[in-house]
Amino acid sequence: MVAYGFGTLDLPRVHATVAAPNTASLRVLAGVGFVAVRDIAEDDGGTTHLLTLERARGTGSTEQDRAEG
Repeated sequence: MVAYGFGTLDLPRVHATVAAPNTASLRVLAGVGFVAVRDIAEDDGGTTHLLTLERARGTGSTEQDRAEG
């Protein structure tokens, strides 16, 4: 989905939302370069984390791709 957002849709950033208890998904997103933006308090008392991955300027790839390349 990230590749589709950056490549096909040419988005400058991709966002993800994850329920706070879902630590496995949070680790995966952090591992590919997503960073926490804010927490959202849900009506049911839960918390959802909003994370963002910025596309690297001028390359069409992510900062993570540049770091690994």
